Amino acid sequence: MQTRTRWQRFKQSYMLHNFLHDPVALTSFIILAVLFFGAFAAPIVAPHDPYDSTTINIMDAQIAPAWTDGGDAKFLLGTDAQGRDILSTMLYGMRVSIIIGVGAVCLQAFLGIVVGLLSGYVRKLDTILMRIADVQLSFSTYMVAIFIGAIVQTAFGVAGYDRVAVPLLIVIIGLAEWPQYARTVRASVLAERRKEYVEAARVIGLSRIRIMWRHILPNTLSPVLVISTVQVANAIMSEAALSFLGLGMPVTKPSLGSLITAGFEYIFSGSWWITIFPGVLLVTLILVINLLGDWVRDFLNPKLYKG
Repeated sequence: MQTRTRWQRFKQSYMLHNFLHDPVALTSFIILAVLFFGAFAAPIVAPHDPYDSTTINIMDAQIAPAWTDGGDAKFLLGTDAQGRDILSTMLYGMRVSIIIGVGAVCLQAFLGIVVGLLSGYVRKLDTILMRIADVQLSFSTYMVAIFIGAIVQTAFGVAGYDRVAVPLLIVIIGLAEWPQYARTVRASVLAERRKEYVEAARVIGLSRIRIMWRHILPNTLSPVLVISTVQVANAIMSEAALSFLGLGMPVTKPSLGSLITAGFEYIFSGSWWITIFPGVLLVTLILVINLLGDWVRDFLNPKLYKG
């Protein structure tokens, strides 16, 4: 009954009404849902498995898309320099990019929320934690990637790096971007900590931890949600940039960034599809995530008239 009541409230909510009557947000959501389905259902919907070397023939390298001269109906979008089907590698690569993007944002959000709550509520820690955040912001994602990637590749070797590339990129991007969450949460906590409900919770003897996590944190999640939608797109772009620089995913485990990199040297020799198609998919993925993020930001903005 309670679940049914919540579902009824959701169907009658202004949020759903606003979303369904916003063509940009609705279209972006549909495209994003299709992309997510294609990425995570890749083992089912992809025509070939780019991870199975027994099904890859080097003689099929650089075959043009099926609708062009020299194309093959077996490879709708053509093949890359290793003979892998471009459509299949794009689906598998998009799954890797999404996992890295979402994982990095989860790590950023966790670190940023913890630091922001402590900094905003425990005044003795404010200066220390914010200076740490300032120091972190002075290092770019690529500098952190070069430093950590060099250490990991030296410790594990090239073969070992292939196995730890995904969690490593999640940690690198997550550690590089958490101060944005920390600053936002800190500002919200500073505004909330002097309100009556916090004073009442303090008077009745609740602990600091309970006040921060059960009372203040839920009232700071709106800006966190807005940041997260934008940061997912930023994390995917960071992974693509790192892969393009040779610091991200290896060629044997393709992501959208590594696919663009692998075909970049062939773009002017006639095999334009190796880079163009993954590049278009990457731009589309980032665009729809940012458009949804803009809708969330506008909807949660109390200064905008929603009447």
